[in-house]
Amino acid sequence: MPSDALVKMVAVDARSRRRLEAIVRQFSPAAVRSALLNDPGTIARLVEAADLVLATSAVRLPGELLQGIARLLRIGWSMEGGLAAARGPVPA
Repeated sequence: MPSDALVKMVAVDARSRRRLEAIVRQFSPAAVRSALLNDPGTIARLVEAADLVLATSAVRLPGELLQGIARLLRIGWSMEGGLAAARGPVPA
């Protein structure tokens, strides 16, 4: 992502959020903002202006929020510590 991009992320817990933030910051100078799943108001505000939304695979975003996301990247953690990514919404 370019340095003027805005990356927003949604995670189920603080640990996952910190992991996602670290990954983005390692590979991109883009601005990063995040929210936890238990804060729907913040999530709605986050996705409005984002160039890219990252969400852990455990996050099930409501359909009305998915419609407003231009680019969504799902990140999944495997039990072995590996990282998997899928583009687009994951079926609920």
